Parts: sequence; C-alpha cells; structure tokens
Amino acid sequence: MRRAWFCLAAGLLAAGCSSPPKPARPSDPDLDRYASSAQISFKHGDYAQAEKLYRRALDRARAADDALEIGNNAYNLAVCLVALGRNTEARPLLHEARGALEELRKNTAEVLLLDASAARNLGILDAASALLLEARAQMSRDKDRALWIQSALVEAQVACDRNDAPGALRLLDAVSQDLKQLDDPLLKGRNAGLLARVAWMTGQPATAAAWLDKEAGWYRKAGRPPQEISAVLRRAGEAWGQAGQNRESADRYYRAARSLFGQGRANEALKCIGPALTAAEKAADRGLMARIAALFDEIRREMTAEAADGARAGK
Repeated sequence: MRRAWFCLAAGLLAAGCSSPPKPARPSDPDLDRYASSAQISFKHGDYAQAEKLYRRALDRARAADDALEIGNNAYNLAVCLVALGRNTEARPLLHEARGALEELRKNTAEVLLLDASAARNLGILDAASALLLEARAQMSRDKDRALWIQSALVEAQVACDRNDAPGALRLLDAVSQDLKQLDDPLLKGRNAGLLARVAWMTGQPATAAAWLDKEAGWYRKAGRPPQEISAVLRRAGEAWGQAGQNRESADRYYRAARSLFGQGRANEALKCIGPALTAAEKAADRGLMARIAALFDEIRREMTAEAADGARAGK
C-alpha cells in the first residue's frame, strides 16, 4: 500500500506511514495515480508538488465517501503541510483523518503522533504531551518499536522546548537500546540531531558538532533530501566554530555551501562562504582556502551570468 515518508518542520522527526489494508473493492485509478505520484514527489523533497497531488487524492476520496482513503490521504496531506512548516493548516486534516479511521476502528497512533508534533511545532506543549499519551496507549513497544522511538523523540523535543535538557536526555537514553535493534538510518539521524541539541543546550559545542556530523551521515545513508543535509552541515559548521575547531568548521561550511549551490540555492550558498573562508584562514589551511575561493568564484560567475540573461530578457 502507499507509504508517505514525512519530515517534520525543523527537521526533527520522520517516520514511515503505511496505510491500513483496503477491504476488497474496486480501486479508483485516478486516486491511486495521484497518491502514487505524490509519494514520489515527497520522497524527492518536492513537498509542494506532493501537497497538490495529495489534495487531489483527498478530493477523490471525499467525493466517494471512502472513509479509509479519506483517512489515508488527509493524513498524507497533513504530512506535507507539516514538512512545509504549515502546522496550523495540518491539524484539522489530522482530526479528519483520525475521525475517518476511528469510524473503521483502525489504529490512529501515527495520526496522533503527527498531531503531537504539529502541536509542539506551534508551541502548544501541553496539547502535544496529551496527544503523545493517547498515541502510546495504542502502541505495543515490541510490535510498534519504531513508533515508540518516534514518540520518545517528540517528547524529548518537548522537554528541550521547556529547557529540560536532563529530561530530554533521559528519554533518549530510555530508547537507545530499542534504536540499536532497528536498521533505520533516518531514526538514528533524528536521534543524533536531538543529542546534538541537548549538548548545545548544556554548553558542549564540540559534542554537539560531533553528533551533527553523525546526523548528516545518517541522512545521507537514508537518502534524505539535500536541503536537510545542507542544513545539518551548516549547523555543524557553527558548532565546530564555537568549539574552536576551525578546520572542521571551515570544512562543514564549505560542504554546506557546495550542497546549496548544487541545489540551485546560490544566495544561501554565499552565506556559508564567508564563515567558511574565515575559519579556513584561522586554521591556516591553504588547500581548503583555495577550494572555498574556487567555489565562491563559480557561484559568482553563475549569478553574474544569470543576471545578464535576465537583463537581456527584460529588454
């Protein structure tokens, strides 16, 4: 059945959502086509296109009064909106998905978990905590190990939001053994990112930087969208700089700039060039300085050419 991989706003949680099994009935080819195309767009990081396609799938499901497909596609559409940072818009869709699946007596733990994450992103921490309790009531730790870990990650984020670093660390420690038993690089990456946040909160920039390096590595292994990896590399550059490790800082900023430029985000890439070059100069690493300068020249040439093309087109 269709699966939607979602990345929550701020890049802090992701999970696979498998739709409940369909009862035997004729399928809707248009609905299936929209949902399948949406899944591909989402996996490639094109969340806006995935949103459009899931809206079409949801419209088909609503028109057919198909509770199962309403639940599936309302949830998947909400996943896209959370990934786009539009948590307020996502929550009514999650309530619709929950109602439709409850009507069929289906497990709604994944819906509740995403709603908890959306509430947490909006700063509604008490609601997030309550939703996490509801979600866990529908989970079996042995059967739903990945979901159980995800609930702990969201709860740890809530703890961090409340400036409770020790509480967050306890939650992460409690699922560390569960995480080791899963071959899930995405969850391992999210966990590393949270450990980096706790380390940063407790004044340990070198530890935070090391965890951010691991987060980026897990994301590469998981095939995450480039924008997620470049964001982590940029944070790692900052953390290594705070730790006084200038060569590592320069390298991470350079790699973030290179990734952003490869994504067609030249202006954002330029924002990493300055700190990369400064750190490389402090480290007296001439080879790295040369690579950074070469990348800067390439970015500048492309931006100049694009500006010239735009000026000619405007004549």
